[in-house]
Amino acid sequence: MSHLHIPDGILPIWLWVLGYVIVGIYFLVVFKHLKQKPNPKKLAVTSVLGALMLLSMSIPIPFVLPYHLNLSTLLGILTGPLYAGLAIFSVNLIISLAGHGGITIVGLNTIILTLEATVAFLLFRFLRRNFKKIFPVAFISTFIALVISTFLTVGTVSAGTQDVKFLPGQHHHKCGACNQPGKAPETFDLKRFIMLILITGGLGWTLESFISGFIISYINRVKPDLLEKNGELT
Repeated sequence: MSHLHIPDGILPIWLWVLGYVIVGIYFLVVFKHLKQKPNPKKLAVTSVLGALMLLSMSIPIPFVLPYHLNLSTLLGILTGPLYAGLAIFSVNLIISLAGHGGITIVGLNTIILTLEATVAFLLFRFLRRNFKKIFPVAFISTFIALVISTFLTVGTVSAGTQDVKFLPGQHHHKCGACNQPGKAPETFDLKRFIMLILITGGLGWTLESFISGFIISYINRVKPDLLEKNGELT
């Protein structure tokens, strides 16, 4: 629920341009870091997880709810936020070219999902120092990160659709050509949008948190060094 599926031409120019500007600044920071402290192994892990993320975002959950897994929290926990954003941007760019949201939304989606990955990463590190069982730590970290990023999505949609019109409704003036009551579009119903997201999101957050918890627990059992070495900020 933290991924915008908005076509081009809906959000105002200032909003999606700002998204690309912030992403551009992020890339400058990351590339400077990669030049100073290259980590080929972490880049390889990021690439593999990015491919998994692309697959999960391309396949909606069938017959259950209009939701697809992001797995950006899993990416953040395993690679850290600096590397996670690289895969997140690439995945969002690819799926936008396939019609999964507009090209103008790529920057905003990258910001939201990278923040989601960052929150999951920080929560996981904090909770793991205080709790021994890995599954609940991964589950809670993922769930909270998804909730926070979902409300960031709501805030983005709210900021960008203040003047957007969608559904036809009755208007008080008359159409000069046909002398019949004209029609004007209704404004975007933010409360209805939030209600639908909370209903759908509650199930989706739980499912994705369970899957992330299971994957992290499995990695912790079979290859704990991957979790330890890659779960760093840089």
